[in-house]
Amino acid sequence: MVRGMNSETHDCASGTEMWHTFYSWMTLVAETDNKCVDIVTAILDARKDDAQKLAELCDASGRRVVDIATSQCKKLLLSYTQFCGRYAVFLNSSEHRSATSVVLRAEDYCQESQPDFSKSFDQFDSDKDGFLEPKELGKAAQSLGICVKLLQVCDSGKAVSRHEFLGACK
Repeated sequence: MVRGMNSETHDCASGTEMWHTFYSWMTLVAETDNKCVDIVTAILDARKDDAQKLAELCDASGRRVVDIATSQCKKLLLSYTQFCGRYAVFLNSSEHRSATSVVLRAEDYCQESQPDFSKSFDQFDSDKDGFLEPKELGKAAQSLGICVKLLQVCDSGKAVSRHEFLGACK
């Protein structure tokens, strides 16, 4: 049976029809064809209130739709379900409350796809002095696909500290 699906979360009658609809949805989000991506977009546009449920549906193996979706479909699902398209906000538990604000916990779903800039710094700091010399900086920037000029702004072409490097990369 499909976890996360019941009569409240889906308009299908039940049983076989519901399974076929679910299977079609799982297949659709896993396709790279542009037509499939357009269909996913149309479904999410039409069912904005159900986007979270559609993204969180699980198959019998426990895999969520959002986890098996292609990168294009995953971005679409996250844009409809996450704050700013990337943060899962936990509304049930606040970290802090005051008379004027509430601080909520959130998980950044895009972190996993970003390079670890701290590890990159360590990799290219060949003399391990805590600074990237211009030559090391050029190699690091090229490897990460970052414009060297952006990083050189930190210190006018001089050696860049870890703090300056991480600040420029983010």
